Amino acid sequence: MVPSEAKTKQKEDLFVKTFIIDSVVTSYLGFENSICETGKEETKISSELSDYVQKLVEKALKSTSLKEVRVGSQHELFSCLNEKKTEKAAADIARHFYSAGKSADSVPDASLVTAKGKLGGEPALIVIKTDHKPSPYNDADSSNVRIVRRQLLPSSPKADEAVIVCGDRVFIIEKKYTVDGKGKMILNDSWIHGEASMTDRQKENAVKKIIKDVQKETQDMTYIPKLKSYLSQNAVTGAPVGVGETVEAVIGRDADEYLEAEGI
Repeated sequence: MVPSEAKTKQKEDLFVKTFIIDSVVTSYLGFENSICETGKEETKISSELSDYVQKLVEKALKSTSLKEVRVGSQHELFSCLNEKKTEKAAADIARHFYSAGKSADSVPDASLVTAKGKLGGEPALIVIKTDHKPSPYNDADSSNVRIVRRQLLPSSPKADEAVIVCGDRVFIIEKKYTVDGKGKMILNDSWIHGEASMTDRQKENAVKKIIKDVQKETQDMTYIPKLKSYLSQNAVTGAPVGVGETVEAVIGRDADEYLEAEGI
């Protein structure tokens, strides 16, 4: 197994493990009214909360938008991982999420769950932001009836953005917001400043684009069927799929040229 495949397999092996929760702190990010309320103490872990957090974590770990960011060993996220008081780590992280959100033109209010525990046997810090959704409701008394909107926490767990620190590695999920009229990812740029890898979705799109370009240039209509066949074989064996390995397997010796053209 080549190094890139080994690293992918390591990620897959790690993220199929159950997250063992030690502590949880919830915070509220009220962008509409400029409020950042961080949890002052750990939340009592009931069976309902544990189930909710586990579902949130599962959503994050299975997200095709999850990507690794490489940061220095002295990054503050590792300090948050090692911080004994979860509420202190949660407050620091909540302020960063709030500051990042304020840089966008408009961001919905959100709940932020900060959980510490073990993932795959390694110490882990998992932070998941769930955006609230506007919902109409009746605000009525005897003299006034009106329909207004308020933002509610979605009934099913949703990982809109996330930061996962496990051992010496950091993974994030970013959401695109409008900044000065343009769509932009803001979490890594405004706070973490890590070197980001491609997400699974970006890898898939890159491979499809390269294969379509090759097929168009060569007028050889067998490339896309070759790609589908290769991916199907990997799905059966469970072998990790990398962009370079996939493109090379489908188009052969010219793979490096096309990968370079895509900036990969």
